[in-house]
Amino acid sequence: MSLTSQIADRSSPLSLFFEDHLPYWQDSVAHLRRTLGKAPTPVRPPWPDGVKPPWGLIGRGIDERIRLMTGPTRTVLLRPDDRHSARLQRAELGYVLSFLRAALRHRSDEVRTAVEAATAALAASLDTRQGTGAQDEEVLARHCYLAAMFDVRGGIEPTIDWLLRDGAATTLDSWAAAVPDAAVEDLVQLAGLAAPVFAPLAVALPAERKVAAPLFTGSRDVGGADADLILGGMIVDCKATIRPHRIGRAELYQLIGYALLDYDDIYQLDSAALYLARTGTLVRWDLDELLDLTGAEMGIGDLRDALARTLQTARAARREALAARWEAHRASQPGRSPVLAAWREELYSRLHTTMLATLKADAAPDGGNGE
Repeated sequence: MSLTSQIADRSSPLSLFFEDHLPYWQDSVAHLRRTLGKAPTPVRPPWPDGVKPPWGLIGRGIDERIRLMTGPTRTVLLRPDDRHSARLQRAELGYVLSFLRAALRHRSDEVRTAVEAATAALAASLDTRQGTGAQDEEVLARHCYLAAMFDVRGGIEPTIDWLLRDGAATTLDSWAAAVPDAAVEDLVQLAGLAAPVFAPLAVALPAERKVAAPLFTGSRDVGGADADLILGGMIVDCKATIRPHRIGRAELYQLIGYALLDYDDIYQLDSAALYLARTGTLVRWDLDELLDLTGAEMGIGDLRDALARTLQTARAARREALAARWEAHRASQPGRSPVLAAWREELYSRLHTTMLATLKADAAPDGGNGE
């Protein structure tokens, strides 16, 4: 389960941990709402009446635009072979890419070549446009929307169909031209609100103090959670909701969760912030102050250790349940003949050995690298 799913599930180990160790989230939300009371009215998405905006794509699109606005950033590899971190390299784009590559195996060489070239061009564009000025804002908006499409977690098949619809005629320009104009207009107005907030921070910080889509030592304990941005010692979570006054428990615990998943203090975080994209408001807390507001009775180091124990115990329990289900399934499949039974027993034995080895490596503190 993802970080947000576990927070939403009041019975999950993570949610129970927060309720036990940080029970007074309402105080921090009250502070947030007092700040929002002084903020401008949220800008509305310019979509026609009766058309539901693609909220997820717009949200991820402005996340991407803000990352570009902050200029060059670094990707932190938690270990030299960490696949979770390596996927965040710009050339990998995002979650959809592996599905797109699989779909291309069944297409002609011409289609594969065209789509792969368009994908590479998008990656190169995002790389070279870091820190680009407003004269390219519409182009940037289109490319950020496309980048968001590569990171969707639901509706994979419609996304793949959209990316492949032009077949061998696919180019980055054809993709960009097909981005809805209302989405472009919305992202341009959101970028205009973000620039005064993030541009000064971008100038003040060297590249090594800026991290896009950071992962944490504890990310694997919650399904690979990655945050939006780290600037200096400040972790930033961006929200593009049109109703920022509804932000509450889930969003606050999500922000704190990212900070606590940094078990080894790799990022040396000292503050946490929510950026409300439709008001251009950055609400920032000193991290120790935020934990005090939410009722923490121990320091951040002890909270991280306690969270690690909680989540890793839950993972171990899930692994044991998975192994038990596997054994039950194996026992319920009698062979149809002595030869088939022997062959099936050998196959199951090999699969079982491989599965247990994988689970053991995943459970090891060093991820099974032997380091």
